Amino acid sequence: VAASVLTLQETVAELLSERAAGERILLLVDDPKYVVDLVAAGVPIRSVNVAGMHFKPGKNQIAPFIFVDDRDIANLRLLYEQGIHLEGRDVPTRSPVNIAKELKFCTVCG
Repeated sequence: VAASVLTLQETVAELLSERAAGERILLLVDDPKYVVDLVAAGVPIRSVNVAGMHFKPGKNQIAPFIFVDDRDIANLRLLYEQGIHLEGRDVPTRSPVNIAKELKFCTVCG
């Protein structure tokens, strides 16, 4: 296991490089906007685990461990509309929260 702390530009370059091909990579970001930026830069992302978005003034709770504001919701919607699976799970043993369903992005959520 290796860990790196990178800027957005460094992350894009690393993830689009030959070294990343075929690797399983875990990205930790503190704002859904960074994921939107990565996808816009061409980084292929299939799923996002939304967790660790803690309470701050102006944020509303959608799960016991997820608080979002309008900006977060807009960015999560952009990801959902691009076919990216959104789930919330703060620990591996917890059942996942369907973020699209919680934010009412879909009428029939599976």
